Amino acid sequence: MAFVRYIYVKNNMTAEKLLESLNFAGNFTKFPKEVGAILPSSSFASLAMLQGIDWHNLKSIAEYGCGTGAFTRDIALRMHSQTKLIGIEINKNFYQKLKNEFDVSPDFQRVNLYHDSVENIGQICEKENIRYLDCVVSGLPWTFFSKELQTNILQKTLEVMHSESRFIAIAYLHGIITPASKHFIRLLRTYFKNVEFSKIVWRNVPPARVITCKNPKTFN
Repeated sequence: MAFVRYIYVKNNMTAEKLLESLNFAGNFTKFPKEVGAILPSSSFASLAMLQGIDWHNLKSIAEYGCGTGAFTRDIALRMHSQTKLIGIEINKNFYQKLKNEFDVSPDFQRVNLYHDSVENIGQICEKENIRYLDCVVSGLPWTFFSKELQTNILQKTLEVMHSESRFIAIAYLHGIITPASKHFIRLLRTYFKNVEFSKIVWRNVPPARVITCKNPKTFN
């Protein structure tokens, strides 16, 4: 039943894709360091991001950088009724658009949206009565972040992870060779025992790879 509902909702969203893409592109031109890409992630990128998650045993999940909801909708439609989903978006326009949409949709009313920085993930989890996150899905533009910001976000994230938690991030192909991206990958290998890269998702603008990190080395 959940899969049927997922397919139904996905097929009925196509009429909004153009407006969503225009909104996304407009925000990218104004706030490139917040948005990171000129178009929303594709369904192919979403599939690559989410396919390895153990949905049956998932109790809590956070999304960093919801954007226009490309991953958020898919997470909400796949997770079971007892899973808690936190969505954090720092861009006010994106946050308000998603909040307006989700507040009136029965499929997405279980999404707990925050207009905030992901650096405050500890306080947000405390507010939601979540001790540990089973998974963090990140759509953040890490290549735009300073080394200090990358480190701070990952350290704050580790504080709300347990030994089996996963961290999943999208990495755009054009940015992988930049110093900021190389630093980010070094940090991931420092903080997690297993760091895996997906095949290139060519059917995304821009093309991207998914980085899946398992078994944090440091956790509470």
